[in-house]
Amino acid sequence: MPADPDDLPPNPDVLKYPATDSDVILSVSPDAIDPVVGVKDGLSMYVESFVLSTDLQPAYVDGDSTPAPIRYSVFTNDLSGPERSRKPVKISVQGPNGTSANRDGSRGGVLELYVENIAPATAKNLLLDASGGTGYSPPVKKTDTTPEPGGNGGNGGQITVLLGLPFSEHLQPIGRFIDHLNDRKKTWPKDFESDVKEYLGLVQKDEVKALYTKPGDWKSAQDVLKLTMPAFRYQVRILSTLLMSQETEIKHQLRNQLVVNGGQNGTGMRIGDRLGANGKMGDDGKRTIEFTAYDDKLWDLDMCFVHPVQCSMLLNKAKLYQFAGTEKARAEGIVLLQRLIRRLNFVAQKSPEDQAKTKLGQAYVAAEQSLHTGPNALLRLRAVLDNAQRTVEHLRWGVNYYGYHEGEVPLGSFAFYEGNATSALAHLEKIEKMYTQYLKVAKTLEEKKMAIRDRASYFEESRVQKEQLRQDAISDLKDADRMIGANTTAMDAAKQSLLKALQDMEDPINKAFGVSFDDVISAIGQVLFVHGSNSMILLQGASLLHTGLTKIEGDDGIAVKKEFLIQQVHKISDTVESLDEGRKILQDGSLELNDPDAKKLIIEKAELHTLLGRFSKVLGGDVLKNVKKRFDAYVDAVLTRNGNVLRYNSDVALINKYQKELSLFQIEKADLIRQDYDRVGADRPAMTAFIKKVYDSSIDDTQLWLYKAQRAFNFAALDNSNVIGNLLQDVPVSSLDYTLLNTVLSRLSGSYNNHKEKMGHKPQSKPGIKYRLDKDDFEDLQERAKDDIINLFIEIPADPAKRPPSTFSHMADIRVTAVRFFLPGAVTMNEKDKLLQLSITHPGTEKIMDRMENTMTFTHAPLTVQFTYASQTLKYDGPGTSDGTMGSATEDDYSLVGPFTTWRIEIRAEDNPGLDLSKITEAYMEFDCQYRAI
Repeated sequence: MPADPDDLPPNPDVLKYPATDSDVILSVSPDAIDPVVGVKDGLSMYVESFVLSTDLQPAYVDGDSTPAPIRYSVFTNDLSGPERSRKPVKISVQGPNGTSANRDGSRGGVLELYVENIAPATAKNLLLDASGGTGYSPPVKKTDTTPEPGGNGGNGGQITVLLGLPFSEHLQPIGRFIDHLNDRKKTWPKDFESDVKEYLGLVQKDEVKALYTKPGDWKSAQDVLKLTMPAFRYQVRILSTLLMSQETEIKHQLRNQLVVNGGQNGTGMRIGDRLGANGKMGDDGKRTIEFTAYDDKLWDLDMCFVHPVQCSMLLNKAKLYQFAGTEKARAEGIVLLQRLIRRLNFVAQKSPEDQAKTKLGQAYVAAEQSLHTGPNALLRLRAVLDNAQRTVEHLRWGVNYYGYHEGEVPLGSFAFYEGNATSALAHLEKIEKMYTQYLKVAKTLEEKKMAIRDRASYFEESRVQKEQLRQDAISDLKDADRMIGANTTAMDAAKQSLLKALQDMEDPINKAFGVSFDDVISAIGQVLFVHGSNSMILLQGASLLHTGLTKIEGDDGIAVKKEFLIQQVHKISDTVESLDEGRKILQDGSLELNDPDAKKLIIEKAELHTLLGRFSKVLGGDVLKNVKKRFDAYVDAVLTRNGNVLRYNSDVALINKYQKELSLFQIEKADLIRQDYDRVGADRPAMTAFIKKVYDSSIDDTQLWLYKAQRAFNFAALDNSNVIGNLLQDVPVSSLDYTLLNTVLSRLSGSYNNHKEKMGHKPQSKPGIKYRLDKDDFEDLQERAKDDIINLFIEIPADPAKRPPSTFSHMADIRVTAVRFFLPGAVTMNEKDKLLQLSITHPGTEKIMDRMENTMTFTHAPLTVQFTYASQTLKYDGPGTSDGTMGSATEDDYSLVGPFTTWRIEIRAEDNPGLDLSKITEAYMEFDCQYRAI
């Protein structure tokens, strides 16, 4: 027996109002709307895909006497169908013809069409008709009555067409090429490598190749860069002209297919040789064709071509795509976000005051009731735009939707996140029941009102969730700030150590590289390793992202250090020459390359390894062995420091994204908690969409805990499996619900339990593992022994071949429960036990080796512990002492980190009165660990 349609789950991608005989349809479904039933008066459809497979016309065309003109509106990202037809496919709002009761033909209707992407073949075969109705022509009679006059033809109606500019996504980079070519500050060819590479990629696209063919000998960027600037400029202009011509062609084609003719007049009655008077021809109507690329023209339209509720639905859907964590899902989400930004960019061009004076602004005010947009439609559209822009900006920095970089893990244990995910699922189940009741259980308006009676509390729950995420990002920003300072100190120390090792060796090294090695060292200080080529490409256009930003706007307001904000990047390749050229481009006389600043060189992961390999090869001899060691340490310090600069930027973007989401919540809340929704409008699209948004927010919160649980599993099991992505890879994003997410948690719990079962027993424990400083590092410590603040950076390599054989031998999956640092021979006057106090910091980036001797790299928040011991006895269990505890040997709320990283030891003279390190005999770290034997 077929299911009752009312008992089927609601389609979260489609909203209709009213539910039956709808006059507004909002859809973000990838499935195209195909309204084969004809034209309905007053229907407005805001959809992502629309199929026109057959003629659409009003039912009254065949003799209906309805005199009023109708309105029909289609607003879509993509229109298809006509290109597959042998004859033009028509949408008609033609006025009704005259009848014996109403002799005059009626005025043609209003037809509105907005298409962001329309193929030339589709435009060529599309016919839009808003012609006036034909006047009535009385039949011939053989009586002696007076001949009746013919009816007047109806006036033509109005057709407004707004189209995305053909090839607009390609014209943007071409415009940038032209700007660069006209910039006298830029020099050919050094400033044009990126532009040439982008040009060569652009002209390989099928749709561009159909119009333009590049010169045959332009096979690589180097081929082009060997030529002159005018040669490149000439080809760019040809390409620009050809793409721009498509606008004229489509406009010409469509203009002839927009019919707004006045209706044919009716002829008078003929009785014998007597004729009645003929009617008058109707006047032609108005037709308008505009393109979205011209913002100033948009404000002169009276067509509300974007709907705030539909745009908000698309924004939420784009965010849902990020959960699966697969490249495909992330790409689909970014495509939707970029589409939304292009759609709404016009809203940012005018202030609210100026918007209110325009025809478009007035049209939105007038349409509040008919389109059910709610008040402040343009303000809400601006909030959606800001939100989408902040989300894309945050994703630019190589982080995922939750603000984590590739390889980054949270520091809670799997059990901790599993518990939080379970609680979040319980909350989601409650919200889902409310949402389902509202959509498909409540049959009457009164039942819907009851379903949303607690909507204010739903608002507050969602706001608190988002505010907590914002506070977490602020906390991470402060950590990044602190670590940049420490990392810069470490980088400077590593650089000085390298320069010291370079004494008397610079000439042979300079000859080997072909450039000054001192310049190379400075340039490397600006290298920014960006996770993934897609993020790198996005960063390429990240200039002046934070212009004018001095603080993150919120209730508390937190200062942003502008010197940490990356505002200019330059891509380099894997050659020494490219690195040196990048250094010259960034250096402008005022720039100190050793400090965090707004300019960075970016390089892909594979190319970075190749570049560093070139240096290591040159430095590989026995004579330069010490130089190579210091060079490698300097590179590690640079990448760690600049990685935290990147983290700082992504945190700024993330905080602003959450702030924009909170602002959008407040705008919607001001509308939707109004008391008049308790009397009317409980089923309006704005309310329906917001109830869905509250539901999505609960899904989002649950997803966050599930994501953290997965990353905690990856860290604990040393298994990079994407359990979530594997489960959801073929599941439509709109199908995410309590049942599916509960399945995700079950799958994660099963994977973790399988790991524990596979291990067979608990980890073993081993206390007191010593790692001594080598001769060079110990000498560096002695040279800085009288500094007020002594910072030591001790790298413990994961590779067994690079550390003493007796240290961590035959041990895998090593986790630190306590860490200490001892300086035998140190003297202090700190209390009677001569206590020596210091801090030990794990920087957050580490390598862990599994039992198969495979090494995995993880990143997490830094951890700092204080260690205080008696300097004379080296004991740390007496009064005033403090062990360097990192975690518990039994599983609790926190994960345990490993030892293979670059530890930072800080000793402050102010904490250690009378500190004297002149008689120290050695220096070593000590670890208590858990491990698996190999």
